[in-house]
Amino acid sequence: MANCDAGCCQGGVWVDVLHRDVILEHAAVIARHMDPEQEHNPARWFEGEIADDSDFPSGKAVGTEVTDSGCVFLNAHRRCVLHAVDDVENLGVRLKPFFCRVFPVTICNGVLTLDEPIAGERPQCCSETPGGGQTVLELCEEECGTALGEQGVAELRMLARDGHE
Repeated sequence: MANCDAGCCQGGVWVDVLHRDVILEHAAVIARHMDPEQEHNPARWFEGEIADDSDFPSGKAVGTEVTDSGCVFLNAHRRCVLHAVDDVENLGVRLKPFFCRVFPVTICNGVLTLDEPIAGERPQCCSETPGGGQTVLELCEEECGTALGEQGVAELRMLARDGHE
């Protein structure tokens, strides 16, 4: 995943509506980190339609707008501006959405799982390597830690050692 090509962000991303509001509260600092060609108007960062989704803390999700290069928050180098802001600003809150931070790990109908690729659409950087020598827990340790916390990862490791799937 060190070779991320932002393929997972091509169609925009889903964000909890409460997290959208946090992002919008920090619009000025986000805009300062955007490329000149990116959309700087926060009113154009999110779709208008809100979806019911119990996998999001508020039960509601909204999509980011999509430009020719994918999610509105992707810069010319195909890097997430929200991630960049998180790396350099001390805002006291993470701006990069939860499901973006844990990808390709995801939660679907309340179950922690790997994102199901659509045939031929999974970016190489997040694809399985048949016969690869690492488990998901090894390869996605940071993502699993974000999703489950340290204690949750320890429990998952114990289950894996005991042969549970």
